[in-house]
Parts: sequence; structure tokens; C-alpha cells
Amino acid sequence: MSQNKGFTMIEIIFTLSIILILSSFTLYNTKKEVKVSYQNVKHNISNIIDEAKDTALTQHIQINLEFNYNKISYTYNNKTYRYVLPHEYSFEHIEKVYFNQNGSINQANHINLRFHDKVYSIVFHLGAGDYYFKE
Repeated sequence: MSQNKGFTMIEIIFTLSIILILSSFTLYNTKKEVKVSYQNVKHNISNIIDEAKDTALTQHIQINLEFNYNKISYTYNNKTYRYVLPHEYSFEHIEKVYFNQNGSINQANHINLRFHDKVYSIVFHLGAGDYYFKE
């Protein structure tokens, strides 16, 4: 009777092939980049702007919207509320925007939102506190 002390070549090849297949699935899923849609970014920016306007109206104070290259924010009660843009997006043509105690915007202007080679505008209406996205 012979004693087997080890694995056969077929068992080793089979095991290695299973490991390679599983690792290729893992590698593919980790390198997959998450794309954030324009509609999602637009929604998040709108939320911050609307929150700032609501805070100005309910608290009867001026709220400054701060646009930086990659984020929009406002501060109320020593707390900063912000939305950081995904890395493919950026703000351009940045102007000072604030809501007064009546929820009105200080001046009519627009801020550009760039996504690769596309440029969208956030257009603010003087006085009314309204804005819209121009595509």
C-alpha cells in the first residue's frame, strides 16, 4: 500500500484557479470608480442653498453662502453646513452670495458648476431669493 503525502498536481491547479478567479472579481470591484450624476450633485447643492434660505427666514438673520473651488457651505450658530463636490466637479466664477433676514438674495449673479468640459450655471435672482440651474 502506497502512502500519499501531498497533493496531486490537478488539486493544486484547481485550487489556484479558484483563487485567481475570486481575486480577479475582487480586483475589478475595487477599481470600479463611482460616477456621481449631475442630477445628484444638483440636488445636494439645492439642499444647501434652500437650508441657508430657510435659516435666514426663520432666524431673521443674514446667512452667507460660501462657494469655494470644490464646496458650498454656510455657517449658523457656530456650526458649518457644507457639501463637498465630487472630484470631477468644481465651481467657477465665484461671487459673494447671501440671504438677508427676509430670505432675499443680495445681488443677481451666477456661479458656474464645471463637470469635465460641460459648464452649468446656478443663476440667482435679485431680491426674490430664487435661483435655478441653467444647463
